[in-house]
Amino acid sequence: WMVYNSGLITLRELIIFPGSMISIKSSNLGKTDFINCDFSKAVLEFENSKVTEVFLSETNFPKQVINNGVLNYSQAQLAFGQFNTAFQNQGDTIRALEYQSREVEAHYNNLKRWYLTKFPWIDFNKINLWLNKWSNNFGRYWARGIIFTFVVAFVFFNLTINSTDKYDFAFHFNVEMVGP
Repeated sequence: WMVYNSGLITLRELIIFPGSMISIKSSNLGKTDFINCDFSKAVLEFENSKVTEVFLSETNFPKQVINNGVLNYSQAQLAFGQFNTAFQNQGDTIRALEYQSREVEAHYNNLKRWYLTKFPWIDFNKINLWLNKWSNNFGRYWARGIIFTFVVAFVFFNLTINSTDKYDFAFHFNVEMVGP
């Protein structure tokens, strides 16, 4: 059966109980409006669907995507990338960045594990994403990124100073006693 809905569906303040399932499978949600819906405590089952044209206002989706009862990072990447596009289209950059971060995190989890490959040091994508995850959690925490940068710079500065005989990195204090 092929059903084509060219109308506008609006869902407002939809209440989803924890553990309930939202299933979007082989669908095109078109211009559906989700207004003030909190799906964050539900389970999202997503499979090869189009949700780039939906309108999302104060709506949150779960952080994980399942398909046939198991976590599916490739479908999570697809879903979060489309939610990112939907938020960008309506100008909500804060939520767009959150879903972009979720998309990159799903991509990170979808890559083969580095210790399972024959030559783990060649997987530069995994190394880059790992550093991005630990330095700023995929763009979520800029302050953590700044701290990470200073810590890494300090470590490499010390390694450089300690590898040469010309320089000594130490603190020297001159303390003179006053009195008899």
